Amino acid sequence: MSDKGLIVGVDLGLTGMKAVAFDDTGTPRFQAREASIQDMPKP
Repeated sequence: MSDKGLIVGVDLGLTGMKAVAFDDTGTPRFQAREASIQDMPKP
């Protein structure tokens, strides 16, 4: 990995949240996932 930093991709979906950090060569360096609670109130 060079000194250029990281690019972070984030996906916020209905079932969870995901983030991946890639180095400047496109190699995934860090990953995180967390489930999210679905709250669908009725009218």
